Amino acid sequence: MEKKKYTLNKNLQYTIKGMTVWGDRLMSLQLLGILADAVELFAVPVLVRWIIHFLEMKASWESLLKLMGIYAVILLTVYMVRGLVSNRTKWKMKYVLICFKRELMQTMMSMDYANLENPKVLDEHERIRNVMNNKDASIEGMMNSTVQCAKFLLQILIAAVMISNLSLVLIFILCGLLALAFVPINRAKTEDKEKVWDALGGYWRKHFNLGYLTTNFDAAKEIRMYNMKDFIYGKYKEVNAAIQKKYVLSRNIWVKCHALVKALELLQEICLYTFLIFNLAKGTLSVADFTLYVSAVHIFSKAVMILRWNLPTSKSSLWRWRISDALSTPIKKRKS
Repeated sequence: MEKKKYTLNKNLQYTIKGMTVWGDRLMSLQLLGILADAVELFAVPVLVRWIIHFLEMKASWESLLKLMGIYAVILLTVYMVRGLVSNRTKWKMKYVLICFKRELMQTMMSMDYANLENPKVLDEHERIRNVMNNKDASIEGMMNSTVQCAKFLLQILIAAVMISNLSLVLIFILCGLLALAFVPINRAKTEDKEKVWDALGGYWRKHFNLGYLTTNFDAAKEIRMYNMKDFIYGKYKEVNAAIQKKYVLSRNIWVKCHALVKALELLQEICLYTFLIFNLAKGTLSVADFTLYVSAVHIFSKAVMILRWNLPTSKSSLWRWRISDALSTPIKKRKS
């Protein structure tokens, strides 16, 4: 069985193509939802900034009420758009997932019969089965991560443009820290995939088979007749111990990664807030601008933190198990 290894870009292209072909305007709706989320998120700090500015300028209450009215109309529109998008995309995403599973089924059914007794092929099938049925590390997880990454990238871009009005140097420093944080995450992802999840395919298959054998009555008579209870139980313990050992290894890999990434996140927070407080004390920033930039910094930091972990999740979704042949079937729009 010839193996093909796909990069993150190939997997993203495959996922996005499936969402586009089978989704029936799914990508357009998701984009609309992402824009609505960004408007809602940045509307609050902008409103607070203008309220403080109006109070400093001793503007009339009529001006404040007009501002609040505009804000209310914007929020009402955003909520309506989000409700529409959420309702429409929920079922479209489920249908796309069904289409991916259908492609997998067709690929597996067209497999050469000579491969059906090959342990490597069976291990591969177990990985593929996990890809389809595990909600977080699966095709579904990949689709959700793709949308989430686009959402937070837009938030980072808007916040970065706002912060760049203060200092371009600060943005370059933050982008450097952002890129640096991906190094330990990608290293942990690669080590986790190679040392843990790729190696678990055979153990999962044995665990399922032994579990089925000992919890159903199909083979109960033979197990008693040939006195195989202790032997099967011993094998079951061996398999479970091996799986637990791999899980502990995975935990240790990610504990080290989290510690390093959190240290970089702390350094990022220190750079941002030190710069803002320094400019406020120096008089470069007004109180109104300070509140706006603090909100922008908070949004930037939060979006960066979430994006760091969503991108590796996307990689794990399709890299953790080598989908290769199962996800190399050409996507075609079919009649349901």
